[in-house]
Amino acid sequence: MSTSKFITIGAAFLVLGGCQSFKIQDLEDLPASAALPAASQPGVVQANYFHEMYTSGLASITQDPRYPDNPSNVVELNELRQASDYGDKYGTLVRGYIVPKTTGEYRFYVAGNDLTDFYLSTSVSPDDSRRVASSPGRTGPSNFSKYSSQSSELIRLEANKRYYFYILHKEWTQSDDFVVEWEGPGVPRSVVGSEYIASYAGPENPAMAMGSDAEAVYRLGYRSGYFDGKQGVIATATFPPLDADGDQMYDNWEVFYGLNPKDPSDAKSDADDDLLTALDEFALGTNPNRADSDGDGLPDGYEFAYALQPLDKSDALLDQDGDGFSALEEFIADTDPSDAAQMPVAASVPGDTGSSTGTTGGDVAADFVTVYWEAPSVRTDGTGLSTGEIDHYTVRYGTEPGSLDQQIEVPGTETEYAFNDLTSGLWYFTVQVVDTAGLASAPATVVEHQVP
Repeated sequence: MSTSKFITIGAAFLVLGGCQSFKIQDLEDLPASAALPAASQPGVVQANYFHEMYTSGLASITQDPRYPDNPSNVVELNELRQASDYGDKYGTLVRGYIVPKTTGEYRFYVAGNDLTDFYLSTSVSPDDSRRVASSPGRTGPSNFSKYSSQSSELIRLEANKRYYFYILHKEWTQSDDFVVEWEGPGVPRSVVGSEYIASYAGPENPAMAMGSDAEAVYRLGYRSGYFDGKQGVIATATFPPLDADGDQMYDNWEVFYGLNPKDPSDAKSDADDDLLTALDEFALGTNPNRADSDGDGLPDGYEFAYALQPLDKSDALLDQDGDGFSALEEFIADTDPSDAAQMPVAASVPGDTGSSTGTTGGDVAADFVTVYWEAPSVRTDGTGLSTGEIDHYTVRYGTEPGSLDQQIEVPGTETEYAFNDLTSGLWYFTVQVVDTAGLASAPATVVEHQVP
């Protein structure tokens, strides 16, 4: 008897129409990603917890496929200490910056249950880190003298300079805790507290001081890594990222969207006719084959030209110039959404005495309904699912929740479908994903939307 691995549609399934949106949490709660702050925040650091780790040793943390950016839980700490009783059989990564206020020599101390290592960099770069103190066995939260390795040598630090650090902590059973103390000029022996720490916000830009060309390479690397992570693409860990034709577009991105990674001229192409080149689309993170990447009715180039966000559905409803009309209404009427002196002209129904019924472009909310979802990343047995393994999505819909008798297929590279011909009434929608082997997920939770 054969068995099948069913896919669980991921994260959220939504219907957007007019000014309303509907969000249904789906069949599976995926592990939260470590959401790094947009900028380093003083006074706090993030502790990333990796649950259900059934092997011993600190190496089991760094060898776990979830490490470092896909933990089971993220907790904000305002000092380098965790109290006891978080749980059992887990690993912890704490990372951030130490910012001393006085130049001088400092010594660090570490304790914990079961195992705890403290790494410190000579700069803001994680690449310069080395282990300076270690608790290779159970010590308890206040015993800093069980092992000679629990204290560091004297380390010279400069005032107001940021030093990257990270803590690895492994817990098996019973009590669990870790703590890092220090002492130095103006700092009596104490836990490293909030006034001396800041959160980690991602790698510093090593290229900024090297000029604009180096900065462009750095930004290319960031966009490439983000794309690989989002699409589940197996990437080659090289820097600068793969760009065989030197057109400043990542090779994996070009292949994914049907461009030629050996033809630099396609950087100037505009396959979806949205007035953005492929290079522009790569920089913005939009889809070069879809004129309206977020499905809000506004072309990507239009949104970029008028300082809107081509990956944010909600901004189509913004009234930038305060003239009482949304950006979508202005687009349909071909007026400037940033100029209050330009606004759609009210239209009248024949036989009416001048009552306003909408704009000259038509009624923007009458039948505009977009169904969208997030691509799944795992199957029900826990194995990974990349975007390349998804053949298509089947969207079923109808006017009776128990009889969704109409359906359309959406390519596996898309995660939305816009309906513009639904009749007035209450409509119901669901979606399921089909992989390249023909295996299908269970349908997502049915959602409903009232079409005016």
